[in-house]
Amino acid sequence: MPTRILEMDDDIKLTAFCVALNAVSDCVIITDTDGVIHFSNDCAKSLLAVNDSSHQNLTDSLKFIQQSDTRFRSVSIEELCQDQALMELQQTCFLSGKDGRVIPFKISAQFVSAKLNGGKSQYCIFTIVDESKTNQLKETIDFQKKYDQLTGLVNRSEFERVLMETLQDAKLNKATHSMFLIKLSQTKLINEAAGYLAGNELIKSFAEKLSDNTRSNDLLARIGNDEFCLLLWRVDIELAEKIAVKLLANLERFSFTWNKKEYLAGSVIGVTKIDSTVESWVQAIQHAEMACSQAKVTGPNQYCIYSPSAIELKSHQEEVQWVSKLVYAVRNDWFEFYQQPIISLKGERDLNHCEVLLRVRDEHNKASSPAAFLIAAEKYNMINMIDRWVVLNSFRWLSEHRGIFLDHINVNLSGISLTQPEFLTYIDDLMTRFLVPPEKLCFEITETAAVENLMKAREFIDTIKSFGCRIALDDFGTGMASFSYLKNLPVDFVKIDGEFVREITEDRVSVAMVRSINDVAHEIGALTIAEYVENNAIKEQLIDLGVDFAQGYGIGLPEPIDSLVEKEHSYPYSSSR
Repeated sequence: MPTRILEMDDDIKLTAFCVALNAVSDCVIITDTDGVIHFSNDCAKSLLAVNDSSHQNLTDSLKFIQQSDTRFRSVSIEELCQDQALMELQQTCFLSGKDGRVIPFKISAQFVSAKLNGGKSQYCIFTIVDESKTNQLKETIDFQKKYDQLTGLVNRSEFERVLMETLQDAKLNKATHSMFLIKLSQTKLINEAAGYLAGNELIKSFAEKLSDNTRSNDLLARIGNDEFCLLLWRVDIELAEKIAVKLLANLERFSFTWNKKEYLAGSVIGVTKIDSTVESWVQAIQHAEMACSQAKVTGPNQYCIYSPSAIELKSHQEEVQWVSKLVYAVRNDWFEFYQQPIISLKGERDLNHCEVLLRVRDEHNKASSPAAFLIAAEKYNMINMIDRWVVLNSFRWLSEHRGIFLDHINVNLSGISLTQPEFLTYIDDLMTRFLVPPEKLCFEITETAAVENLMKAREFIDTIKSFGCRIALDDFGTGMASFSYLKNLPVDFVKIDGEFVREITEDRVSVAMVRSINDVAHEIGALTIAEYVENNAIKEQLIDLGVDFAQGYGIGLPEPIDSLVEKEHSYPYSSSR
C-alpha cells in the first residue's frame, strides 16, 4: 500500500481535518498498527458504535456476520490490512450495526505515516461504505426486469425465460407440463367508457383474482395488456383441463366496480401441452393462442385445448372459404375503404392525414377486417391482386376528391408487392392515368417485409420516392435489429409499434423505446407516428416525448372513407392539449 506523510503537528490543520472527516457520509476510522482506534468520524460512531475515546481495538468494534450461517466471525488486524482479505470479507460477510441492523459493506485500508509528538508512527485509515441503499436499488432494478409494474406478476421476458427452462426439462427428462393463455375481454370497452385508470384497475383486480386461484408452485405472468399466462409445472393435459374448468368457474363470477358502477368482464382460456414434441417457447405460445382463438369463437368464459388436427382442419376450411369470397369481392367491388385519422401532435393541422383501411362485405352486408382474410390471401397468392385493387381505388378516390383537406393518405402494401418490378410499373401507369399529385400518396410497408428483402425494399423505396410519393415504415421496433436497418431505408415516416406505445403510461422500458425510436427517426430526417394511442394520457406522454403524429382509438375510430367529405369542416380532430 502507498505511504503518505500526514502532518498532524498543527492544531488548526488537525481540527479542520477532523471537521472534514465528520462531514463525510462514509465511516472513517484511524488505528495504529495494533488496531487501537485513535480517531473515528461521526458516521462510524453512529453506524457501528465505534468509540475513539476509550482506546477500543478495531477487531472488537467491527462485528462481522457470515452470510452463509449468520455466525459472528473474528477477524485479526493483520487480515484487515490486507486487500485480498478485505475483498473476501465484503463478499462473504455483513457488518453488524449499532442498532443490530445487518449492513452490506465495502471496506478499504490505507497506511499512512504521521509525526506525533516529535516522533513518527505508522497508522492505518479504514474507510467503510454502507451498501444498503445500493443493494436496495439493485434489488428494485432486478425486480422491475422480472415483474410487471402494474400487477406485480412475472412479466413476459421472465416468463419466456422460465418457459425455455421448462421446455428443456420436457426434452431432457421426458416430462409433461401444461400452459394456459388467459385473455380478459371488455378491457377496451371499459377504457373507453371509464378511462384508462379504470382499465388499469380492472387489470389489477383480474390479476389478483387469478393469483387467488393459482397454485403456489405454478407460474402466473402478465404477457400483454389483457393477456396472462399460467405455467403448470409437471401437470399433464388431463389434469390441466380439470384446472381450466375450475378456474373458469371462479372467473365467471368476476366483476369490477368503478365509480359505483359494476362492469362484467369475461375471459377465455387456451390450453396447450408442453412436452418433448414442442420445438420452442414461441411455438408453445402460438399453440396456446390458437386454442384461445378457438375458445373465443365458442363464446365467453370458454376454454379450448390445442389439438393440431382439429384446429388446423378448421383453419384450412376457413381459408378455402375466404379464397372464393375474395375472388368474388374483387370482381364485384365488395371491398370498401375505411379511414383512421393521423393527427399532428405539434399543432400543425395542415399536416394531418389518414390511413386507408380495407374492409370486405359478406353476403349479410357485414364488414370484415383484413385480419380475417389476409392469411388466406397470402397463402393462395391472392395478395398481389388485392394490393392492385387497393392502389387503383386509392388513385381513383383521390382523383374524385382533389380538394380534400388532407395532406395525404397512407396506403398499405404487402411484402410480396415490394419484390415485383411490374408493380412499380403499375403504380407509374396509374399516376399517368389519374394525374393525382404524387405527394398525396404515402405507401406503408412493414418493417418485417422490408428487412426480409432489404435490397428489394431499398429499390422499391427509391423508385416510389422518385415518383414524388412518400414512404412510411410500419410496426417499427418489432425486429431485433431495427435501428441497424433504419439508416439504410430512406423513409419519410416511421410508425412506432403500438405494443410500445400502449404501455408508455405504466412501463418505463416502453417509454425508453419510444423515445429512442423517435430520436433515431428524427436523426435520419423522418417524422414519427405513434400507433395504438388509446387515450389522452398516452397522447400527452407522446407530446412530451416529441413524437410528431398519433393514431389510434383515442384519436379517432375507423370510419368509411367518404365520412371525410361529410366532416370537411370538423376534421381533423384537435391535437391541442
